[in-house]
Amino acid sequence: MAAQDEAYIVNTASMAGFMTTAPLHPYVASKAAVVALSETMAHVCTTELPHVGVAVLCPAYTATSIGNDERNAPAGHIPRALADPKLQELRTQVNKDIDKGVSTGYVADLVVAGMAARKTHTFPSPEWLDYWQDRVDRVRQQIDVAPTAT
Repeated sequence: MAAQDEAYIVNTASMAGFMTTAPLHPYVASKAAVVALSETMAHVCTTELPHVGVAVLCPAYTATSIGNDERNAPAGHIPRALADPKLQELRTQVNKDIDKGVSTGYVADLVVAGMAARKTHTFPSPEWLDYWQDRVDRVRQQIDVAPTAT
């Protein structure tokens, strides 16, 4: 990529990379890592490889078949509904939300437009940033004011 005239890296994270949501903590942590890696790579490329753009795609619910991923499971796989029945209600709701999500074509168009504009973040569902802002506000409320010197 360094030898090309122009290049672009688009990493896919999730809006979960900006949120804290139980019981999805492993998923949230991995998506936060993708966001941080992408932002750091973008910063490095700005100074060291300015012809290489880096962005992170942070979709919320996108209408894909990801909820049907067990169709590819190997023989002997224990279905999630049996392995962890307590989460079945959550899985059912998430799959309904995914089905109602934005289209993959819309997401693809945003990514291409973002690359053309050399954006570092692409948010197909920007209204979800309000959840992130709530998190930022909660963190800011906990900042201790330094005691005054006596």
